[in-house]
Amino acid sequence: MLHHINEERLRTLAARFSAGNRPYQREEAMLKISRVLAEREPKYLTYFELVRIAAFVDASLAAYASANEPNILKHTTEEAFALPPEKALRKLISLSGVDVRVASFVLSLLEPETLPFLNHFAWAALFSTPKLRFTPEDYSRYREEVAKLRKGWRISAYEVSKALTVLGMER
Repeated sequence: MLHHINEERLRTLAARFSAGNRPYQREEAMLKISRVLAEREPKYLTYFELVRIAAFVDASLAAYASANEPNILKHTTEEAFALPPEKALRKLISLSGVDVRVASFVLSLLEPETLPFLNHFAWAALFSTPKLRFTPEDYSRYREEVAKLRKGWRISAYEVSKALTVLGMER
């Protein structure tokens, strides 16, 4: 656990977050999806949005995500977004090309204030151990630790995840 880090350091690290330099790895597109989700009722993802998110998280997953049938994807994400986070994560990973990393990123775009996203770098930064595959239980554990880390601070779970990703990449 990161006992030596403070809110200012997290904000500095988060400002350096970048998934990569390819067009599909630009965070602006993800933030646009987050804004659209905040306004859309009922909440759901489109086919294009999911493929774009999968490519952002891990380019190798985009082809698998593109195998989803658009109407089933819309219906599944709409159902997922009405559930509590753990159940929503499980519902989302039932879709093709959606692993725990992608599902957590989707949830983070839906509720950036309280739901962090998980990746290998963020996990390593927070728990000081590498991990290649994640389970829904891993996400629950990570989410709890991020909540503890940001307690009393005015920084979103999304921003903490960005900071932890940068910190993990530097290790």
